[in-house]
Amino acid sequence: MAGQALVLKSFAEEPEAVERRNERRVVWFRHGTASLDGKAAEEVMLNDLSQTGCCLSSNVAYAVGDRLELRFPNLPVCWGEVMWVRQDSLGCHFDTPLEAKQVRALTLATF
Repeated sequence: MAGQALVLKSFAEEPEAVERRNERRVVWFRHGTASLDGKAAEEVMLNDLSQTGCCLSSNVAYAVGDRLELRFPNLPVCWGEVMWVRQDSLGCHFDTPLEAKQVRALTLATF
């Protein structure tokens, strides 16, 4: 499976596979918002970010398959799908990958 992206639907299915990602991920915490199906935006915490997705923390109970509109400072609006949920954390895969310079811009931002 080397070189292939692995998509998980839940930790329960294959928890050891979560860290098989080849994508460089930036880990830190930033505030943003997530909207589900055009509903009001809810605050989320961005825990890590790559060009293809992110890990978020939220007080909202999102489900695998939910489509989210994500907004973070210094990034364009991102649309993505919830790929896994574990307690108050979730993984989201972006519909359109970010450019490396966009990921870098967010890491350099001060809040």
